[in-house]
Amino acid sequence: MIEKNNDTKSNNFTVIIILSLILIFILLALIGGSTFTDNIINFEDMLFDKFYFLFFFVLNIVIIGLIVLAFSKYGKVKIGGKDSTIEHSNFSWYAMLFSAGMGIGIMFYAVAEPLAHSKVNPLFNSNSIISSSLATTYFSWGIHAWAIYVLVGLAFAFFAYNKNLPLSFRSLFYPILKDKIYGKVGDFIDAIGAIVTLFALASSLALGAMQINSGLNFLIGLKISTQIQVMIIIVVIIAATISVVSGLDKGIKILSKLNIYLAFI
Repeated sequence: MIEKNNDTKSNNFTVIIILSLILIFILLALIGGSTFTDNIINFEDMLFDKFYFLFFFVLNIVIIGLIVLAFSKYGKVKIGGKDSTIEHSNFSWYAMLFSAGMGIGIMFYAVAEPLAHSKVNPLFNSNSIISSSLATTYFSWGIHAWAIYVLVGLAFAFFAYNKNLPLSFRSLFYPILKDKIYGKVGDFIDAIGAIVTLFALASSLALGAMQINSGLNFLIGLKISTQIQVMIIIVVIIAATISVVSGLDKGIKILSKLNIYLAFI
């Protein structure tokens, strides 16, 4: 049993790394403009073209590993410890899982992505363009995507609530690094984890703002513009911040359940 301090307060070194990398990226984007954007897109395309097999291989290994884990003796380990109790109802958990994992994307891309893949070369090819486009969509939103959430979420939960380690990325490396996670190596791991998470959220937020702007344009004729989308982003960030600060019970759970109700409506 690991008995370590689970204090999750950030430190100046980690914050400096995060802010420095963000500022460098912002400056490059401002200076480079569309050229910088094109280079990022080309780099992303190059990575996928060269290493697409690695994505499929790793994701399938993750799924197989989780299935083996679930049916092994470790599948009986109770998150939170033997004496832990259920804190929320199943519906509340499912609402929070789907709202965090899918968010605004599923309402738009459930329809838009199959249509887009039917016009552009999908990842999977078959005799039917419909089957190909749906297979590609299922890969993006199906068991492969959720397997990543399960792996990371399970690791966070186990090390934080069963092993009393900080609720941060560094704790996932404790079996390898041991107490070094409390030093500069751990700070660097947390910084990289925060940067990756931030950029992923920024992409989702930007796409969501464009979707909201487009929807409001259709409903009430609101102009589609960058200024409107920036205002939408600010409103969403304020709402999200209030939700997070309010805690899981008052903020995130209430918004998640409301999100599911609205989705059904």
